[in-house]
Amino acid sequence: MENYNGKICVTYDDLVGVMTMRAIQCRAQRNPAVQARKACPGTPALFYLDALPKECQDEIYRRYPDAKAQEEARPFIDTIVCDMAALDFYQNYRFVDGRGLSFDKQSEYTNNASILNAFGEMFDKSDSQHKKHSKKCISKAEFWRKAAQALPRIADTFPHTLPENPRRLQE
Repeated sequence: MENYNGKICVTYDDLVGVMTMRAIQCRAQRNPAVQARKACPGTPALFYLDALPKECQDEIYRRYPDAKAQEEARPFIDTIVCDMAALDFYQNYRFVDGRGLSFDKQSEYTNNASILNAFGEMFDKSDSQHKKHSKKCISKAEFWRKAAQALPRIADTFPHTLPENPRRLQE
């Protein structure tokens, strides 16, 4: 499963056992809007999950229970870049008695800073993208709710100690 054009899509491999190859081909021929991307060497074909029958959607979600949450978190994960200024700051930080931070704390604090920087960038971009396409801007509360929901998925890649409560995260 992956996110393509802002929608959740499944590959042929995800559909094996749910639908036959012939059924997939017939559905794509009858309704070209089902297929998000055609296959080519090294790139699998993608099918919009919303366009598949309800029974197939239920089976996909049964097989991959966490897939929807992972795909919703993907835009947040993709924008995170290590904050080198924060890394430098925490490496050089010294307590009054001359001790420095442990490596674990340095990486944790750097990840926290990197994630918050990515959230700030995404918030700014989302407003400008919505205005660019003449759409209503996303509310702050909605943005921070989605960001807080993405935090458990982000923790798999970037271990952090950020709060999962949207209001605490926004603070």
